[in-house]
Amino acid sequence: MTAPTIENPPHGPSWHVLYGPLTPNDLRSALEQIAAGWDLRLTHFHPDMAVIAGRHGDINVRWRVHLPPAPDAQTHNLEPETHLEILIDATAADPAEAALLHDLKLRLRRHSTGELDRIRAHLPLVSRYATCNLGVESWAMIFRDHYVENTLGFILGIHHAGIPARWIYALNKGDRTHRRDRIHATLLAHGIASGALDNTAVNASADHEKELAAARASLDTFIDDAHNEGRRVLVIDDGGLIAQGYGGDNTLRRVDAVIELTVSGLKRIASAGPLTIPVLNLARSGLKTRLGYPEIADSCARRLRALLAAHKLSGRTVLMVGFGELGSRLAASLRSQGAQVHVTDTDPLALITAAEGAYPTHRCVADALRAAPPFLVVGTTGDQAITANDLALMPDDVFFAPFATKDFSLLAAPHYARTATLVPGVGRRYRLDGARHVHRPRGRSLPQPVRGRRHSQPGL
Repeated sequence: MTAPTIENPPHGPSWHVLYGPLTPNDLRSALEQIAAGWDLRLTHFHPDMAVIAGRHGDINVRWRVHLPPAPDAQTHNLEPETHLEILIDATAADPAEAALLHDLKLRLRRHSTGELDRIRAHLPLVSRYATCNLGVESWAMIFRDHYVENTLGFILGIHHAGIPARWIYALNKGDRTHRRDRIHATLLAHGIASGALDNTAVNASADHEKELAAARASLDTFIDDAHNEGRRVLVIDDGGLIAQGYGGDNTLRRVDAVIELTVSGLKRIASAGPLTIPVLNLARSGLKTRLGYPEIADSCARRLRALLAAHKLSGRTVLMVGFGELGSRLAASLRSQGAQVHVTDTDPLALITAAEGAYPTHRCVADALRAAPPFLVVGTTGDQAITANDLALMPDDVFFAPFATKDFSLLAAPHYARTATLVPGVGRRYRLDGARHVHRPRGRSLPQPVRGRRHSQPGL
């Protein structure tokens, strides 16, 4: 007897499965809005099924309560919330289907009220000081940084302090930070503009002219509209890009003040020449040194352990590229877990500090690789930390952990980028030469394994 053939359900442009925190009533309301917007008929054939009669065919929507296998947020929501699994099946391509998908994806990815409450609870200083007496009501704000939950909490705090949503423009740095789409969806739900100014596009501007032109046009419009309304424009930036482009004496339009969050951004601003606007150096402030860097280092260490859960650190060699505020804290964290941490830095004073802390030190990455082939290379410099010659010295199965955007940006060069393939759950795999490969992470603070020649490693 021949067993019947079992075929998988059809997957393609007309078959979509979505998940997220949404109640059945909210879903029905969304379906009604979509149908009304397209002047289509909506029919509920069952409490958990609806059909939109599209112009080119029916759009069938089914749903059921879904229990997520793990929290989809950094801060766990301890209160029970309804999550749905939604199946959308269209019998033919229809413009209403695309609109429905776009709308539902944004609704499903935005943070729930309970999740936002948890984010606020983890940011007590924002809750304490982001009040209506800050005097920011007449300002507009451009905020550019990684899209993480602290970013969301801060922006919503500024909104609560008095800057209307209409006059806040948030920009994602364009990396692959985990759950960045949730931040984007939540900002849009609050009426806050959300876009991207990609670091990769800026570093390789010739290859990303259209992206940069679109980002520049959006910024121009926002700044012009704000000034026409009598508002001053404050920029809070990670990387110095906006101050560099909108703070010089010869620029067509200028912002009114900048708060720079990073040392690398300050370097970029300084290299652009004199500015005609005030720049507040938050990167070297007591606030960031005492509160910011310990939190960032803790976050980086936790993300590192999450991806390296199957690998032990005890007794293994780690190369720390950069021993500043972040690198020194990460080095201490890794050493506390038993790792043998070596340090390289271009600043002699940083190397002296590391040596006095009993870390083996090296003047350059190449020297460190020759002396002690590492299991893990951590970048915290904010500058291009490795060269092609360094890559040639990397041992097999070494992991890269870039905790600053530019550290391992060499791999974004066309020579490496065109060899990239996607590795689910890890990032992108790049062929270096022969059988050697590098894996870039999915997003900020996630390591990337590098596969190269086999070396013996101390402590293994």
